[in-house]
Amino acid sequence: MGAAYWEQVLAADHQVPTDRRLEDLTAELTTMLGSVDADLRDAVAYPTLATWVERGGYDGLLVGLGEEMATGLLNVCSVTARPASR
Repeated sequence: MGAAYWEQVLAADHQVPTDRRLEDLTAELTTMLGSVDADLRDAVAYPTLATWVERGGYDGLLVGLGEEMATGLLNVCSVTARPASR
């Protein structure tokens, strides 16, 4: 989904959209957490996921969510990591 879609989610006080499966929305948001675009990562993905967790949207699913996030973030880190200069 594009930025306009997520702007609508923000404007609706982070309500979980009903037009897509939560799993699909979550996958997109976790990918966005690894974005180099700070606005996308920090102003859209993180607060949306945090709000959904706080409101109980992931009750019973947090272990899987954590594993998915860790995998996504590790993939991003391996691509963007630079060797330390000496």
